[in-house]
Amino acid sequence: MEREELEFKIDELQMNRESAPNDQAITLDPDQQEVQGESQQMKELRAQCGVLTRERDTALAECQHMRDILQSVETELGEKTKDFVLQYKAMKEQGANTVQELQDKLEQLIQERDELLERVREVTEDKNNLMKNVQDLELKLEASAGEDQKLQSSVEEQTTLACELKQSVKELTSQNEEILSKLQMKKMRCKT
Repeated sequence: MEREELEFKIDELQMNRESAPNDQAITLDPDQQEVQGESQQMKELRAQCGVLTRERDTALAECQHMRDILQSVETELGEKTKDFVLQYKAMKEQGANTVQELQDKLEQLIQERDELLERVREVTEDKNNLMKNVQDLELKLEASAGEDQKLQSSVEEQTTLACELKQSVKELTSQNEEILSKLQMKKMRCKT
């Protein structure tokens, strides 16, 4: 039974008991037996009401205890949630800063890469120009080597001709000397 119903029943029994006549004989007639039965029932109901009241108080105490625990947990969770939110915001901000730093570094690396590519292009162009110049020089050297060979041959021919001329001059000189010698001898003979 509910507590209100028990209290109502107790009040009803008490009113019945108070309204019963006091001048009845000691002998138990059916009405007295009914009153005693109701009195006994009232005692039992009071006892049951007391038990229910104690159970209610115990339940209320436990409920309050659980409420305190839940409030403590809620407070702790609120603080932890607040700490977590702060940590999350800090991590998010740090992550954003890290991303910005990485983007800046990436842009710097891209700029350095572009500069290196431009430098490589210039060096490649210079190398190609140098290769062309080397090829031109090699062609000129080959042509010059051919001309040197021609000049060498010409020098050798002229040297040979000079030697031959020298030899001819010697021979002619010798012949002239011989002729002069013969002429002198003839002159001397003519005088004698």
